[in-house]
Amino acid sequence: MVSAQIRCKLLKSRQTPEGEFLPLDQLELDVGFSTGADQLFLVSPLTICHVIDAKSPFYDLSQRSMQTEQFEIVVILEGIVETT
Repeated sequence: MVSAQIRCKLLKSRQTPEGEFLPLDQLELDVGFSTGADQLFLVSPLTICHVIDAKSPFYDLSQRSMQTEQFEIVVILEGIVETT
């Protein structure tokens, strides 16, 4: 691969303050957008991290609620393959 980029999305259902039910709400999880760490160099194994800080959707969850909360994390790897 010539170029690769990774993205992570948090998928979960939620109810808005107006009472509307959103069955598949999507939130982008930061895995290095601000530092460029989302641009990958796939020569060796990599560890991708999401830091749980005040901007993270996981910030207000306790360890117990993390275990009982219903959600999915989807990891998307996009890349360009060099033609030979």
